[in-house]
Amino acid sequence: MGMNPAGLMLGALLSMAALLSGCSAGPGPLVPADSGFAQICMPARQGEWINMGWAVENHGDTPVTIKSVRLPADASHLQMTTKTWLVPPYYVAKTKTHFLGGGVTGGPYPPPARTRNWDKRRPAVGAIIGPHQTDTLAAGLMRTSARTARSGGPVIIYSADGTTFTWQEDISVVLANDCTMPGVPHVPPAPSHD
Repeated sequence: MGMNPAGLMLGALLSMAALLSGCSAGPGPLVPADSGFAQICMPARQGEWINMGWAVENHGDTPVTIKSVRLPADASHLQMTTKTWLVPPYYVAKTKTHFLGGGVTGGPYPPPARTRNWDKRRPAVGAIIGPHQTDTLAAGLMRTSARTARSGGPVIIYSADGTTFTWQEDISVVLANDCTMPGVPHVPPAPSHD
């Protein structure tokens, strides 16, 4: 008995649809808290670890679980720590203001132990961000050569409600000797904590 080519094709298509039903490249509930493409420059010497934090917010009604965090393919002359962290925000009652945790962007990595909420950090991979919760994704970045290091924001793969999403943070990074490039905001060197 011969197999029906149309039946084989239909079976293959149904199998592929079942495999892809749990994946999505479309918009998911995890979005940047500050919404808007930007680039930030931080003064850094070659081989020096610098702290960087990106705000991430779960706009959905269900928790999300982070599966991986990596630099995008456009990263050049830049290395990110293999372990990234989620740091909760903190509240200052006197000013009634919420601040993101994770240390001073542009400061040393890891940040000093006394950095607000650094002691409450948790590994990003495997972490759960609750519904309508905002955290800081914190990582160390290092220039790997004397050339200026550049990268788009990190790529985050996460799941929500049984669907896997891929999302890229919208704040890109430049690490350079000189951050006086026209049109690029820069972070001044962090004060010494010695």
